[in-house]
Amino acid sequence: MGFWSDVYVQNNMMNLYFKCGKNVNDGCKVFDKMRVRNVVSWTTAIAGLIACGKLDTAREIFEKMPSKDVVSWSAMIDGYVKCDQPIKAFDLFKRMLVDNVRPNEFTLVSLIKGCTDLGSLKLGRRMHDFALKNGFELGPFLGTALIDMYSKCGSLDDAVKVFGLMQVRNLATWNTMITSFGVHGYRNEVLAVFEEMVKANVVPDVITFVGVLSACVQMKSLEEGQKYFTLMTEHYGITPILEHYTCMVDLYTRANELNEICAFGDTISASTKANHNVAELLQESKLTCVDEMEKLIHKHCRDYDLSDLVLDHSATPTQPNFIGSIQIAS
Repeated sequence: MGFWSDVYVQNNMMNLYFKCGKNVNDGCKVFDKMRVRNVVSWTTAIAGLIACGKLDTAREIFEKMPSKDVVSWSAMIDGYVKCDQPIKAFDLFKRMLVDNVRPNEFTLVSLIKGCTDLGSLKLGRRMHDFALKNGFELGPFLGTALIDMYSKCGSLDDAVKVFGLMQVRNLATWNTMITSFGVHGYRNEVLAVFEEMVKANVVPDVITFVGVLSACVQMKSLEEGQKYFTLMTEHYGITPILEHYTCMVDLYTRANELNEICAFGDTISASTKANHNVAELLQESKLTCVDEMEKLIHKHCRDYDLSDLVLDHSATPTQPNFIGSIQIAS
């Protein structure tokens, strides 16, 4: 009995119940039956309930907590942001400051995400100023959150400035900058940042190449798209996802490369083709190319006064059959 009443064991049991998701009540029972609770016990209960969507219950426990540290305050603030209630997060932050509890980087990152959700550039700048005045460095987490906030709130210039000031950047930082440039239509900058990323010996991932290939689509450059798709699959060994295929098919379709689409489709694994989204994407692109070919042929018929040229849609997309008679007008 003594073993099971140990605070360390009970904290871990409670954490396990909450992580299972379906055992929220069991996690609460462990917490309620604890004779002795430490700060970890309270914070585990709060974080566990938030993760399970029980925000109001988490707040009740938070208010009963005899001594709140920065971890418990931050957990509650982050919970409100994640549950799309950023205003309550900032209200709690004000109380935190009144109670003379110094926020940590995690607190600020959560609040900056709240600014992003609110779309408030003014509030985001105030949080940035707060971080600087209180001695916080632009580390990978805080800096990345600021880049994302500035970009989504419409100030790409500020996002670029933060990126330039960061001494340490992780993969998420590079991806966020690439995505930000892409969203704002700066396709050349996307590729430039990617090349800089490679020179910094940072290994890209699937998200990186979604941004890079999307930039190739904006540039309408099939050649660039093929180059980066090959780099992704052959050099980095990354298995393409639907977004990658969508970009490539878009490029082939824009270039009316019907045969290339079919050849590209042959490179896709059977398991991927089983995905209806991929199958529909390929079929739609083929039909688009066939339709464009038909329009082009009819245009030439009119230009050269030909008639009755018909495209047989019953034929396979790779080999359309042209049937009918061609009569030269006298």
